[in-house]
Amino acid sequence: MEGLQPLPLSHNGGALEGYIARPEGKGPFPAVIVYHSGLGLTPFECNKAKAMAKLGYLGVVADMFGVDARGAQPGDLTSYQKLTADPSVFRGRVAAWFDTVAALSDADASRIGAFGFCMGGASVLELARSGRDAKAVVSYHGSLT
Repeated sequence: MEGLQPLPLSHNGGALEGYIARPEGKGPFPAVIVYHSGLGLTPFECNKAKAMAKLGYLGVVADMFGVDARGAQPGDLTSYQKLTADPSVFRGRVAAWFDTVAALSDADASRIGAFGFCMGGASVLELARSGRDAKAVVSYHGSLT
């Protein structure tokens, strides 16, 4: 995707590929992770990451379902159901994305926040529960489990 660089992650046997939008200038930069909805990674989240980069943040889109789930038909919730069926795997994947971003050489690991929509909103709540040092999380209509 234009203006984004791939950001690979392996978690729980799955190959994931998020994206990162970098701001101009020299880092380290604060970072914002964007977690997608149960419909999967779409241009919507990618555009949010690019908007974060324009504001001076590393904008990172977390791929929660994996590259094999790309191109699923609208309304196919198989990947969502599989990921959220085991809360420890779900929270682990959320935390793995946080840890990946914190380890980036141009990220300021002490200034990372996250937001998400629907399942992404639930993801950021799991991030807060994980004990990771997220400075802020914003859940847009995320489910409270």
